[in-house]
Amino acid sequence: MNKFRKVSVLISTLATISFASSASATIYTYTFGTEFNQQGDLSVPIPGNFATLVFDSVATTFTLSYLSDSAFLGAYLAGLEVNYNDGNSGHLAPPAASSISGGVSHIGANASTVNFSNTTDSFHWDIGNGSNFLTTGESVSWTAADLNTSLLQGYPLGTNTFYLEVYRDPPGSKNVLDSWYAAKEVTAVPEPETYGMMLVGLGLMGFVARRRKNEQV
Repeated sequence: MNKFRKVSVLISTLATISFASSASATIYTYTFGTEFNQQGDLSVPIPGNFATLVFDSVATTFTLSYLSDSAFLGAYLAGLEVNYNDGNSGHLAPPAASSISGGVSHIGANASTVNFSNTTDSFHWDIGNGSNFLTTGESVSWTAADLNTSLLQGYPLGTNTFYLEVYRDPPGSKNVLDSWYAAKEVTAVPEPETYGMMLVGLGLMGFVARRRKNEQV
């Protein structure tokens, strides 16, 4: 193999790695708006897309935004259920949340689950605590460094990966609201670094093609 062919193989390999990396470096945005399970006794109108969850699959960071509570009459977001399973019986240790910033200061990992009929296993992140909950117009971000994306059931395009809890319990009232809403994935956007790698890969592959064409002339 001559020197040029060796260089060509190396460049082609780098281009392949570039495209492989682009497939995994993705930011997913989910919306919530369709009720999945209501445990309370307060009926509410269909709220539409009232919240979004942005998940960076490489940095394993989450940003939850509460867009509107017009259908919930002052309810707050109380928890995020994650369908997370390694195929074994029993619950996995839930990944802890760190680097919390935004509308609440507490994201608590909880092994207890809601046990929806279409989840094999799951864990729960408590959003806030005490009087510190996520209310309309607020967002919170956190990192889950120990989260293994390969154990997320239905991820990334399924509708049974994430469930959001909306909760309201007015003092002295029986109008308790405790409803769960399944996430719907709406966009999958490569990270900015991924675009760079894709362009490099395309450039390298173009360079190889031009050199081969010149050799044949």
